[in-house]
Amino acid sequence: MDKIIFVGDSDSALGFRLAGVAEAHSVSTSEEAEQAVQSVLRRNDVGIMVLTQEAMRTLSPKTRRLIRDVAKPVVIEVPGKRDTSSQSESLAAMVKKAIGVELK
Repeated sequence: MDKIIFVGDSDSALGFRLAGVAEAHSVSTSEEAEQAVQSVLRRNDVGIMVLTQEAMRTLSPKTRRLIRDVAKPVVIEVPGKRDTSSQSESLAAMVKKAIGVELK
């Protein structure tokens, strides 16, 4: 079974761990985010990678292009600690955009 992995700020990582996501990478710098994402993208056992919007913004253009072009893992961008939810899509909308399936 493919894993779900989270990459983002420490508070959000704690929330994902409490929700049952076994592997949550807490990153606080662009270098840490880049390293964590590159590591996850090299793995074959990951089905979904959840990234905070802040972590996504810090990634290099090359890594963002790679995320956009890979079929697996599916990458879902979610609001993090510093992102405002009023400016963000709902999680259901983000999942639909990422995998093309509407959650009900």
